[in-house]
Amino acid sequence: MKINSLNIASFKKFKDKKIDFSNGLNLVIGNNESGKSTIMAFIKVMLFGFGSKSDREKYVPWDGAAVFGEMEIEHGNTTYIISRKMGKSKAYDKLDIIDKQSGKKLDLSVENLLSISEETFLKTVFVDQLACVFDKKGTDEMATKLRNLSESLDEDISYENAREALESLQRFLVHKRGNGGKISEIEEKIIHIDSQINYLKRKHDELNSCQIEIKNAKERLENLKQARSKIQAQKKLAQKANYYAIYTSQKNLAEKIKLNILDLENKISETQNKLNELEKFKNADNVAFHKIENNQELKIEHTKLSEKIKYYSLFFILSLCVTLAFCALCVFYKRVFAFTLPPFVVLTIYFSIGRSNIKRKVKILEESISRINEMEEENQNILNSFNSSSIEEFNFKKNEYLKLDAENLNLNNRLKEQKGEYDRVCIEIERLKVEIIKTFGEFSPHEGEINYEYEKEQEDKINDEIVECERKIASLTEKISSLETETSKIDDFFSEKNALSELREKYVNTYMAANLAIEALDKAASDLSKNFTPKLNEKASQIFEKITKTNRPLIISSDFDINVSDKTTKEIDNFSFGTIDQAYFSLRMALSDILFGGFPLILDDPFLQYDEDRLKQALDYLVFISRNRQVILFTATEYDVDSSFAKIIKL
Repeated sequence: MKINSLNIASFKKFKDKKIDFSNGLNLVIGNNESGKSTIMAFIKVMLFGFGSKSDREKYVPWDGAAVFGEMEIEHGNTTYIISRKMGKSKAYDKLDIIDKQSGKKLDLSVENLLSISEETFLKTVFVDQLACVFDKKGTDEMATKLRNLSESLDEDISYENAREALESLQRFLVHKRGNGGKISEIEEKIIHIDSQINYLKRKHDELNSCQIEIKNAKERLENLKQARSKIQAQKKLAQKANYYAIYTSQKNLAEKIKLNILDLENKISETQNKLNELEKFKNADNVAFHKIENNQELKIEHTKLSEKIKYYSLFFILSLCVTLAFCALCVFYKRVFAFTLPPFVVLTIYFSIGRSNIKRKVKILEESISRINEMEEENQNILNSFNSSSIEEFNFKKNEYLKLDAENLNLNNRLKEQKGEYDRVCIEIERLKVEIIKTFGEFSPHEGEINYEYEKEQEDKINDEIVECERKIASLTEKISSLETETSKIDDFFSEKNALSELREKYVNTYMAANLAIEALDKAASDLSKNFTPKLNEKASQIFEKITKTNRPLIISSDFDINVSDKTTKEIDNFSFGTIDQAYFSLRMALSDILFGGFPLILDDPFLQYDEDRLKQALDYLVFISRNRQVILFTATEYDVDSSFAKIIKL
C-alpha cells in the first residue's frame, strides 16, 4: 500500500488542504501546533474512522462544518480514493471507496480492502511520538512487550495472560474437581425445570382429558337439549291431545248432563202430576186430623187398659186364692208356712190396688170414648172428603203427598244444579275450544295417541340429566381455567430450558473452544517462537547494526530477554538509555518490516531524544528503507537530508 495524496476538505484547523506524497521518504516539517499530529490523525480517520466520541469532538472543524476529506492510495496495483464524511455519530458517517480507474464504488470496509485492522496498523506501521523510546520503567517491561509481539503480534497482548484468561474461563465453566461451575449450575437448573415441565405435562394431559371430557359433555348436553326439544314437541302434541281429550270428555259430560236434565224434567213432570192428584192434601186441616189421631190413640189406650184390668183381675184372684190357701195351711201347720204368708198377703193387696187404679182409668177412658163416638161421624165426613176410608189411608195419602212434594223439590234442585253444571261445562267446552285453536291450531285425531304423562316423565328425566351435565360442564370449565392458568407457564419453562440449554451448549462449546484455543495457543506460541523469533533476531540485529554502526547484533532469548553481543553477551540494561532506545526502535522496525513491509511507515517525530550521531544514523536507515518502502516522517526539525532522497513538505 502507498498513500498518494491527502485532500483535507474540513478537519479541525485545516480547510481545503491538499498534500501529495512521493514513493520514498517524505518529510512533513512544521513547527509545534502547525498540525503535524492532526494530519496523522486525518490519515488514521480516513482509513478507520473515529474510534471514540472524544476523538470525534476533538477534530471537529473550527468553523463547525462536518468532517470531510479524501485520501488517494495505491494497493495491489490499483488506485483507490477513500472519501469520508463524518456526522455527529457513526450513524451519520459516510464512507466511499472508489476505484479511480473504473469509477466503481466498492461495497466493503478499508479493513477488508487492506486486510489489516486498526489496532494492528497502529501497533506496527503507525508510530506515535516516543513510541520507540525507553520509558525508564526498566528493560523487563520492554522484554514483556517484545514477548507479546512475538507471541501474539501485539505488544499489549500477553500469551501467558491470554492462556490464564482461557484457563480462568474454563474454571468459571467447570471447576477443577468436576463439581460446580457455571455449566453444572445450568444443568441443575435444567433438571429443576425438567421436573416442572414434567409436572406441567401431566397437568397438560389432565387439561387435554378435561377438554375432551367437556367436549363430550357439551355434545351430550346439546343432544339432551335436542332430545328435550323433541320431547317438548311431543309433549305439546300430547298436551294438545290432552286438551282435546278434556274437550271431548266435557262434550260427553255435557251430553250426559243434558240427558240427565231431560230425565229430571220427565220425573218432575210425573211427580207434578201425582202432586196435582193429591193437591187437596196440601191444605188438609191439621187440627182435625190431629183430633182423629188423638181419638184413635184413646181407643188404643182404652183397649190396652181393658187388657190390663183382665190381667190384674186374674192375678188378684190367683193371689187371693193362694193367700187363702196359705192361711188354711197355717192353721194346720203353723210352724211350717207361717213365715211365707206375708209376701202373698202383700202381693194380693198390690194387685187389688192396681186393679182399682186401672178401673178408674178405664172409667175416664170410657167417658172419652163416648165423646169420641160422638165425633166419629164428623171424622168420617173428613176422611170422606179426602177420599179415604180410614185414617190409615188418609195418613198414607198425606204422607205420599209430602213424599212427592219433597221428591219434587229435590228433583227441581237437582235440575237446577244440572242446568248450572251444563252451563259451566258448555263454557268450559268453549274455553277449551278457543285454547286448542289458539295454542295448537287445527287438531288431528291421531295425535291424541301420544301419552302426555309419559312424555312429561321423560322430559323430567332429561331435565335432571341436563342439570347434572351443566353442573359437570361448570365444574370442568372451572378446572380447565385453573389448569390453563397453571399450564400456560410451560412455554416459559420450555423457553427458559431452551435458553439454558443453548447457554449450556454455548458454555460447553466455549469450554471446548477454550481447551482447543489453549492447545492452539500453546502450539502457535511455540511455532511462532521457533519460526518468528530467529527471523526477528536477524532483522532486528541488521537494523540495530545499521543505526549503531557497530557489529553488535541483538540477541533475544526464548524468554525475550534482550541482550547485545559485544564480544561478550550483555544484558540490555547494561547499556545507555540511547542504546536501549535504538534497540527497541530496531525491534519495532523489524517487526513492522516482517509483518507489514508493504505498508507505508508513518512516524511522528520518534527521534526527539536522539543525539546528533544517533539521529543521523536513524535518518540514514530511513533513507535506506525508503528505496523499497514509503516512509512518512512528521517532524518539527529540518533534518539535513539530501532532497534527492526525500520529498520535503513544509506546513
